[in-house]
Amino acid sequence: MHFDVADFIIKIKNGHWGTNYEHIKLIYALIANNTLQVKFLGIDPEQKDYVTNELIKAKGSIKKTMPVIIMEGRGKDGGDLIINGKHTTSAVYSVWLNGNLDGDNIKTIRIPFEDTEHLSITDIKLIAINLNIEPEIRQTGFKRVDAIKFVVDTHFETNKLVTDKFFKECLTEWKFTPTQITSILKKAQNNIKKKNIQLNKNSNWIDYTKSQLLCFVNQLSNKNFICWYGSSGMFKWETLVNNIYDDSKVLYDENGNVSCRVFNKKKIKVYIHHTNPEHQEQWVDKYKEEILDRFELIFKPHGFTLKFEELPHLESNDVLV
Repeated sequence: MHFDVADFIIKIKNGHWGTNYEHIKLIYALIANNTLQVKFLGIDPEQKDYVTNELIKAKGSIKKTMPVIIMEGRGKDGGDLIINGKHTTSAVYSVWLNGNLDGDNIKTIRIPFEDTEHLSITDIKLIAINLNIEPEIRQTGFKRVDAIKFVVDTHFETNKLVTDKFFKECLTEWKFTPTQITSILKKAQNNIKKKNIQLNKNSNWIDYTKSQLLCFVNQLSNKNFICWYGSSGMFKWETLVNNIYDDSKVLYDENGNVSCRVFNKKKIKVYIHHTNPEHQEQWVDKYKEEILDRFELIFKPHGFTLKFEELPHLESNDVLV
């Protein structure tokens, strides 16, 4: 961990900046535009409900709540920035609004601008993340999706490459395993590619849902083809075989014994969707031809044909490209 980050956390925990009591309406007003979001979810309902229930059990007392940590002058347009305590603020405000809070205040720690002006946004995020995963505080945890968000956001804020040792050191510090780190960095790299496409081509990557893909298949299917969908990142031969088998029927001889199996359709069409830019590139460069070569070797002698149709993977201004 960077020295400034560790030093700040120690100062916060040791009460270097003291604790204040401020009106809940004032602090709640900061949430909309002046909260540092380091997690994938803005507000986790489970975490907010937990804090709310604890407040109700304590008859509205904020005595055991953690202070909301605010960096003065580091928010939007020079405003104050909440770096930790968004769930506490939301819960306290909800209890106060219902008339069940013991008073009108919430605990805060305010850090003056002069004590943070030398910190980069990445340093501030590291402080916030490490406060989020303090073991003695009940938290929902810093999850894989949160780590991916951190890597992507930091890349665009600092131009650090995903391969920079900084990311591996951070993820190791946050107790992710080597296997998890590899997976996080790979996913982050693909998300960076998607965002670059969005920025450079004014287009968004299409992430199809299962229901959308099934809708495509149902709309485009016809009596001549066996149709279904597949991902360019993982072509499932088992699905291919099962679809061929399910479309066939058994014929019996006059004695009721199985005579043979007849295949109703021998034309197969698979609609391919690309889950990320890496898979799309690999599909075009390598995997598509490999699959077709193997299909021809095994199935073509039996009269089967296979055709791939790639679904649109970019959209711009509601137009698929």
